[in-house]
Amino acid sequence: MKRFAKTLGAACLAASALAAMGAAGASAALFTASETGQLTGTSTGAHVFTPGGGGTVTCNHDHMIGTIVSTEAASQHVRVVHTQCTAFGFAPTLTEGTFELHANGEVDIENTITYTAFGCSTSIKPQKGLKGVSYTSSGGKLTLHFALKGIVSTTTGFPCSGGTTGTTTGSFVIERAGGGTLGWHP
Repeated sequence: MKRFAKTLGAACLAASALAAMGAAGASAALFTASETGQLTGTSTGAHVFTPGGGGTVTCNHDHMIGTIVSTEAASQHVRVVHTQCTAFGFAPTLTEGTFELHANGEVDIENTITYTAFGCSTSIKPQKGLKGVSYTSSGGKLTLHFALKGIVSTTTGFPCSGGTTGTTTGSFVIERAGGGTLGWHP
């Protein structure tokens, strides 16, 4: 009888541990959408990238585009097109970026992003797990706030130099194209 009680106790303990792990998994941060389809976003002000080697780029009107493939997801793939940008007072040649946004506040840069202005050339290679993104949801829209640090870049040419780490700041308001809702749940 004691062996049965010990076995039953161990089974109950194991079941409780599995239930706790399931509950912890269920509480992971998620993006939500009323339905699948396209999403679009617009910057709410200046989006600023500052590489450690110099040559700050300020873009005053960026666009975000993506496809919602699930009504609940831990991450969302987006593409950002930069417009109305300046660096050293000139309009830089700047490539668009593709990103994987994670609901837990991390972001992955998925492609090489380059810009050139006034003899300064900067290249940002793909990187994973950058921290410094936060989200708020209100009125069926999602607001994304960038405050990323530690972005590895290589900067060459006068007046810039060296490979180093940089930062980016900015915000986007993102909505489901054609109506519907987007949200974020921590």
